[in-house]
Amino acid sequence: MREGQYEYIHEFKERINEILSLQKLHHQIIDSPTEPTTVKQTSMAELHRLNITLSNYFDVAPDIINTLLL
Repeated sequence: MREGQYEYIHEFKERINEILSLQKLHHQIIDSPTEPTTVKQTSMAELHRLNITLSNYFDVAPDIINTLLL
């Protein structure tokens, strides 16, 4: 059972890393002088959604970890 618990935490961390990577990509798009304004606006909207998702993950992370490790 313990191995499955650590695997879940590992996968949770991987999702956080994926969001961080996507955020970096969207920042590059927004900062790019060659991207059209519409693409930048779409990227900003997606970046906002990613920020909310990441915030939610950080909110529940302590509960998930504590529950699995007890």
